[in-house]
Amino acid sequence: MGFPYDCCKSKKSVSQEDQDPAENRNGDPNAFDTAYIAPDNFEAPPREILQQEQQGRILKVSNLRKKYDNGFKAVNGMNIKMYSDQIFVLLGHNGAGKTTTISMLTGLLEATEGEAQVFCVDMFNEMNTVRKFMGVCPQHDVLFELLSVEEHL
Repeated sequence: MGFPYDCCKSKKSVSQEDQDPAENRNGDPNAFDTAYIAPDNFEAPPREILQQEQQGRILKVSNLRKKYDNGFKAVNGMNIKMYSDQIFVLLGHNGAGKTTTISMLTGLLEATEGEAQVFCVDMFNEMNTVRKFMGVCPQHDVLFELLSVEEHL
């Protein structure tokens, strides 16, 4: 299945000092994945998955943070990758930031800090483009009596 947008054609050049520690350092393809975890807890992805990454066919979240006005940190520096044709699950206790994360990635909440790209489209600056191919089913029913099923979809 092809993706209708030109992926990753124009990347900004970033100097070594400006790079996040989770970004590719010295050609290490696993630098993002291993920047914040112990090497014993990391298993390199298979070649097929790495191809998706090289083609920009992933959702990549870097240093995602949400801090509310009262100082509460709901999400504090999340770094994740989600691959096409794979199942990804966010697990955690109440208050862990799961709903806040999904709300930021779908444009319901504004992130305090961080970056997110899906198929090389900036999720925070190009949400109208993202909404053309991504949706979310919230944890609570969001149905309106005045709308038909088709109008809800």
